[in-house]
Amino acid sequence: MDNPFLQAVFVQPREVMGRQLRPFSAYHAAALMLLDSPFIVPSDKTTTAQDLVLAVYLCSYGFEDGPATLFPEVDPQAISDWVDKCGDVDYNQEMAVFHAYLADYLEAPEMWQASGDVSGKPSGIPWPVYCVTVVLQNMKGVSESDAWNMPLSRLVAYKCAIAEQNGAEIISQDQRNRIKWLELQDELEKEKANG
Repeated sequence: MDNPFLQAVFVQPREVMGRQLRPFSAYHAAALMLLDSPFIVPSDKTTTAQDLVLAVYLCSYGFEDGPATLFPEVDPQAISDWVDKCGDVDYNQEMAVFHAYLADYLEAPEMWQASGDVSGKPSGIPWPVYCVTVVLQNMKGVSESDAWNMPLSRLVAYKCAIAEQNGAEIISQDQRNRIKWLELQDELEKEKANG
């Protein structure tokens, strides 16, 4: 499905390492950013099995669970049993499934910044907070919990639709293909120049 607006409506969460994940949301992105997870924060370090276990654990909970997810007061034996069970999994396979899960939810519409629009300039606000704020301000009936738990691809699609109503232009598939082609041409020219 090439249309990220439609894909955002139908994407379904996956099961990884025996845990049913929640739809990847702004809450998950913010929590993983807070913990410098290599799944969401660009890093040169190799993603480890420990990174995967933490990300899977976080993504199996939602915003309403809040800090209890990060600092659980649950049965330590239950966590220990799950971690022991994780020793029997193929981490490469589970890593691939988790990456596919992220890709499902990170597919989002792209936009051109409208002339004179300063909203695209960095402000220091983490992007998950920005997207949630835009949706909360513009969609009646959406609670804070709903916005933070909303599948990220859907949240971004709504944010883009709101931006389009305010004058921004959605990048079409043809425009996206043209941009990729121009980037490839630029890379080839640089390689040719470097000999």
